[in-house]
Amino acid sequence: MTNHIHRQYTLPGVMHYLQTEFTKNERDRITWELEKSEMKAYIMKLEGENKDLRHKIAELQIQSNEKLDLDNGISGDSSQKPIDSESLMKAKATVEDNVKDIIHLLNSPSVLSQFDSLNGRKVPIHEMENLSINKDINSKYMVPDSLFNNQTKSPIESPITTSSYSVSGQFEKKVNVSNNKQFLTVFKNNILVTLDDKLKIFHIDEEAQCNDTGLTIDLLNMDLVKGIFWLSSEFIMILDNNGIKVWSSIQQRIINEINIFQESEKSKNEIQYDKIKSIDFKNKWLLMSIDNHIQILELEDMKDPHMMSIKTSYIIHSNNILDVLLGITEMSFMVLASNPLALIIYNFEGEALQSIQLDKEIADKITTKSGRLYLNKESSKLIIQLDKHLIFYSFDQKRITLQFTLNSQPKSMYFKYATDTVGIAYDDGTIELRELPNFANVIKKYIHNPESKKTAQKNIIIEATKISNFETILLSLSENVLKLETFEEKL
Repeated sequence: MTNHIHRQYTLPGVMHYLQTEFTKNERDRITWELEKSEMKAYIMKLEGENKDLRHKIAELQIQSNEKLDLDNGISGDSSQKPIDSESLMKAKATVEDNVKDIIHLLNSPSVLSQFDSLNGRKVPIHEMENLSINKDINSKYMVPDSLFNNQTKSPIESPITTSSYSVSGQFEKKVNVSNNKQFLTVFKNNILVTLDDKLKIFHIDEEAQCNDTGLTIDLLNMDLVKGIFWLSSEFIMILDNNGIKVWSSIQQRIINEINIFQESEKSKNEIQYDKIKSIDFKNKWLLMSIDNHIQILELEDMKDPHMMSIKTSYIIHSNNILDVLLGITEMSFMVLASNPLALIIYNFEGEALQSIQLDKEIADKITTKSGRLYLNKESSKLIIQLDKHLIFYSFDQKRITLQFTLNSQPKSMYFKYATDTVGIAYDDGTIELRELPNFANVIKKYIHNPESKKTAQKNIIIEATKISNFETILLSLSENVLKLETFEEKL
């Protein structure tokens, strides 16, 4: 008798698979809606130009008739011209059409507020929460003017900021920054970086030139900042010892503050600032690992950060937490735990959707007290970093696809884009770029700051962004230097 092996499916696994498929379908639907809105806006523009041309033709016709009347000897003063009722009716109809167009645009999704997602339409599902153009500003929720310095400082007036340029085949720029706690985060062509113990915003233009916008977030102790997240190109969310702060680049001030470090009716228990180990943010969910539990805050009114507040709070208990990240599907998150070493995917109710025992998967036993997770949302892959050892997990294939041990332990990594490019920064300032599936091959390698290669760069940070479909901007920050370099990825 032939034995047949039947696959075993669990309900949590099936639910996780259905959530993944729903996310993909929703992403395609939103992309189609954005393209549809873009075409509607273009049609409205053409119709407006057509009406303008018809209006100019009518004016020229009137001028031509008046000139013809003068040539025929008709005096405009001899008799009063009769009112052209037909022209008035046409003008009235034109006004009514324009009003209908305006009402149609107001009722349809805001096209202007979707331009940011159209520029990066590969993953619009992750950026719908960032559509915040043309927001109504309510002054009663703002912090008083006297508390903040809202004057924009010119980069020329700052004696600390110095810039130097070095060209070696590709464009690169270096900007000096301070030695204090450093942050580097990017949103499309906007860079937020620490400078002189402050947060400064730089802008990358179409030619990969890094320009200082002159915008500075003042009155922040950078040593007390736990995390910084872009809500949109206008709003930035900061988590420090006072709670959540929202800063507006247009108003150049903090426009909202939420104290999360206290008991409240909407918070199930007190969050202690000094016990926060790691944080993550996506859509409206703020995730924090605190000792042996994870706390997730749901923020409401994300479309208007002036009104943003805490709606609900979730608490999930988990032991031996090394790192946490919000998952690909909505209301899920991943925990890298030790003793035993495992990757566990939970929903917000604390139910384990999937568990991967890494001790059984790793050939050489690894004893580590630290670990990092790097999620690639575009390719649905995850890197689990355990010292020098990297484990690649595919959510589409539901399995570990690759394991690789580096010669040195990375200080910082980034894992982005459908090309599965991995950026790795080491403490000696060396930066490598590798791609899957041929991860052993280094496709690009350079030194962050060649002048200080011999000294360890403990706080080196690496990031990346795209300014076009084929060009990637690499960013690295360490030893008072912010460096940008271009890299063209394969198709």
